[in-house]
Amino acid sequence: MRKNLRHAHPKSATLLGLSLSLLMHGVYAGPPEAGYTRLIIKPRALLEARERINEKLNEKQRELERRLPGMGVALASVSGTDLEVEDTLPGIGVALAKVPERVAEKMREVLSRNPHIEFVEADRPLALADTVANDTYYSNAWHLDKVNAPMAWDYSLGAQVTVAVLDTGINANHPDLKGKVLSGWNTVSNSSSVSDVNGHGTQVAGVVGAISNNGTGVTSIAWKTRIMPVRVSNQSTGVAYVSDIAEGLIWAADHGADVANISYGITHSQTIQDAARYMNDRNGVVVAAAGNSGTRNNYNDSPYVITVSATESSDNITSWSSYGDYVDVAAPGAGLYTTTRDGGYARVSGTSFSSPLTAGVVALMRAMNPALTPRELELALEGSALDLGSSGFDSYYGHGRIDAMAAVMAAQTGASPDPEPTPEPEPEPAPEPGIDSTSPQVSFVSPTKGADVSGRVTVKIDATDNVAVNKAVLFVNGRKHSVDNAEPFSFSWDTTAAADGNTGLKVRVFDASGNSAQKWIEVKVNNVQAASPEPDADPEPSPEEPVLDDTPPQMTFISPSEGNSVAGQVTVKVGATDNVQVRKAVLFVNGVKLGEDTSAPYTFNWDTTQTGEGSASVKVRVFDTSGNTNQERIETIVDNA
Repeated sequence: MRKNLRHAHPKSATLLGLSLSLLMHGVYAGPPEAGYTRLIIKPRALLEARERINEKLNEKQRELERRLPGMGVALASVSGTDLEVEDTLPGIGVALAKVPERVAEKMREVLSRNPHIEFVEADRPLALADTVANDTYYSNAWHLDKVNAPMAWDYSLGAQVTVAVLDTGINANHPDLKGKVLSGWNTVSNSSSVSDVNGHGTQVAGVVGAISNNGTGVTSIAWKTRIMPVRVSNQSTGVAYVSDIAEGLIWAADHGADVANISYGITHSQTIQDAARYMNDRNGVVVAAAGNSGTRNNYNDSPYVITVSATESSDNITSWSSYGDYVDVAAPGAGLYTTTRDGGYARVSGTSFSSPLTAGVVALMRAMNPALTPRELELALEGSALDLGSSGFDSYYGHGRIDAMAAVMAAQTGASPDPEPTPEPEPEPAPEPGIDSTSPQVSFVSPTKGADVSGRVTVKIDATDNVAVNKAVLFVNGRKHSVDNAEPFSFSWDTTAAADGNTGLKVRVFDASGNSAQKWIEVKVNNVQAASPEPDADPEPSPEEPVLDDTPPQMTFISPSEGNSVAGQVTVKVGATDNVQVRKAVLFVNGVKLGEDTSAPYTFNWDTTQTGEGSASVKVRVFDTSGNTNQERIETIVDNA
C-alpha cells in the first residue's frame, strides 16, 4: 500500500524533491483538482542511484544531489511556481507533479530542456477505443472463423496463461465469466475494487476468455485463459489517465500476468512505453488498440507493444480504425458478439475489441510454447499473419491480419510457419492505389476438411477474383510445398512424406494487384493401412541394407474415457504398441505438457484442481525409436465443485 502524500508537506521544485519522492510511495485518486494539471517527469539515472543507495536518508540525499544537480535552478525560472509531487511510479522511475494549468506547458518545455530529465509529458486523459454497433449482418462469431480459431483450438486453448485486462473493471459474476476472473487491482483508488464502472471492461474480457464450449452464451478466442482485472478508470465514461494505465501495467507484471490488453490508444505515451518495457522485461506481452479516429497517426512503432488496427468481415480495414507505421497487425473488430456488464450479450465494434482478440491469440501461443520471449511471440505473430493491402508491411494492416492457427503453429516451432509470406514482385508496374483492393476468394475442393488421406493426393482448390487469380501456393503444416501459376489450380502431395495423424493444409492465392486470401483445413494422414503397390518378393531385408522404419506406433486411451467427468487426482492410462519399440508417451491437457512416461504401462498423474472447471482436452502423443509419432485426444469434464 502506498503512503498518501496529499497531506504531507509539498515537495518544492527541486530535483532532490522529485528524486526523494521516487524513493517513497504516493497515491492520488481521480482527475486533478480544478485549475491544475499533472506532469509526468522522469529524472535520468535515478534508478541506478537508487539501487546503490541503501543507507540512511541523509546519505541518499547527498548521493542524489551529487548525481542529479541543477533541477532547482531550471524550475526557479518558471514564474517562481513550486512543484508538488502527488504520486510516483517507482517501478519505472517517474514522478507525477501537480502544476497550475496556466504554466503547465511552459514548465514542460523548461523541464524538457534540462539535461538531467529523461522526459516530461502531460498526464493526459485517454478515451476508450470503441464504438458500439448494431450490425445484424454478422454471425455471432464470424471473427473466430476468420482467424482460423477452431483449428488453433485443436492445439491450444490458452490454459495456464493469465491475461490482464486494463480497463473499466469486469463483472466477475457474468455467467460466461464466473470462475475465470482472478483477484485484481484498482490503480486509481489503490484498492481491490474492480467492478465495472462503464461496461467496456466486461466486453473486452468476453472477447479474450469467456467460458466456451458450454452450450450457452458466447465463444471467446482463448477459452482456458485466466482473466486478471486491472481497473484504470473510476469514471463512468471510461476515461483513464496515462499514469493509471502505466501503474496498471507495472502491477500486472509484478503479479504474474503473461499478456496485458490495453484498449486505449497509448502508443504516443513515453510513460506507458516505459511501463510496457517493464512488463516485457518480466516476460509479459503488451497488446494495445490503434484507436478509432479513422485517420493516420504519425507515431513511432513501439518495440514493447503490439498495436492492432481493426478489420471487417471482408478483411477490409474499417473506416474508423486509426492507422500509421505504429500498427503491427490487424484483427477483426467490427460486430463482435461478447459479454456485457448487465449479464447479457451485445455486438460491439472498435479497435478496443480487435486488440483483445489479438491478446487472446498471443495467449494461445504462450500456452503452446511457454519458452518463447515476448519479442519471439511478437515476431511469430507478425510472421504468421495474412499479408493484406500493399505487399509486405503497410500502415493499415501492419504485417497483416492475424491468423490464430498459423500463429500457434509458428509458436510451436519457434518461427514463422510461412517463410515466404509475400508473392514475388510482378514485372509490370504496380497498379494505382484504389484500382483493385478486392481480395480473391478461395476454398478447398479436395480433400475436404477432416478427410483421411494416404499415398499421393491431388489437392484441388477453387479460386475466384473480380479480375483474375494468377498464383496459388500450398503449405503443409506451415511449410511451403509447391506453387501453381495457372488455373485450374492443383497440387500433387505425397502424404507418405508426412507423419500419420492430423496435418494442416493451407492454400494462399494472389491476384495481379497483390491482394491475397488463404484457407486452412486439417486432414488426417493415414498410411498405416495403405497397401504397397507392388508386394515385396523377398520379405527378408538384405543384410547390407538398413531397414527403414516409417511405421508410427499405435495407441488407445484406457482411462479416462471420452466425455468422463473427472475430479481430484486422476490417472491417465494409455496402451501403446509399435512394430519396433515405443520410446515414450507425453501427456498434454489443454495444450499444456504435464508429463511423459518412457516405459509401459504408460500412466500419468493429473491434478485436475490445477486445470480449472469445465471441458478439458486430454491428449497423449507417443513416439517410437525411429521418431515416428501418433496421438489421440479425448474431451473430459473437470468437476471439482
